[in-house]
Amino acid sequence: MRRLVPLELTVLTVVTAGCGGASQPSPSSTPDTSVTVRMMDSQGAEVARATLTPVPLSTSSSSTAIAGGTGVATPATTGVRFHVSVEKLLPGTHPFAIHAAGRCDPPRFTTAGPIFNPPGGRLAAGAQSLLGAEVGSLPDLPVGSDGSATVDFTSDAVTLERGPVNSLRSPQGTSLVVLDTSGSSRVACGVISAPLPASPSPSPSGSPSATSTVSVSTATTTVTVTNTTTLPSPSASAKPPTPTPAATASPLVR
Repeated sequence: MRRLVPLELTVLTVVTAGCGGASQPSPSSTPDTSVTVRMMDSQGAEVARATLTPVPLSTSSSSTAIAGGTGVATPATTGVRFHVSVEKLLPGTHPFAIHAAGRCDPPRFTTAGPIFNPPGGRLAAGAQSLLGAEVGSLPDLPVGSDGSATVDFTSDAVTLERGPVNSLRSPQGTSLVVLDTSGSSRVACGVISAPLPASPSPSPSGSPSATSTVSVSTATTTVTVTNTTTLPSPSASAKPPTPTPAATASPLVR
């Protein structure tokens, strides 16, 4: 069982309040950047909810919170504050983590994928000793005897900005997953961000035909233009056909 203690590197700062206290409202945030995640159990019932809010990176946090990352498009300027309210989980300490796919198919939630750990990313050493090496590792949820808990923490190891390798809005999406107290099975899941839709492939162009068919490819379909030949209409000034002269009658011989 992982023990929650303050981190000198301030990669994660944690405040927990279990055992039945009413959940506090999430902090004010910009609606278009914050995310509310509803975590459902295998029966589709909501058992926990998390509000994720961008916060400026801690000035005392280590710059190696994400080190050696590959494919970083832009550097992150914000971390993420998590406010988690648990209502209906079995009492005990539940492992909790970000997973690397934005799908939560019940009952086992295996579609959420492994723990989020972008290529080359790692937590700073102080956080690794408490949470493990994965960037998506989060503090455990200490659920009280009434099945409730409230947990607040901030992670500088992830961001809600699009582009950085540690973004929770990655093309594959991300999810929050809660395990049972033994850590052996997934008991709740909620999507942080859904996978981006795949880009449609252009339809193949048709082969030229005897009627001189031209295919114009678009992103969604193929528009076919066929050249046809139209006979010209008779002109009004066209010379009328010459009539055939009638036969001349022979004179009557008397």
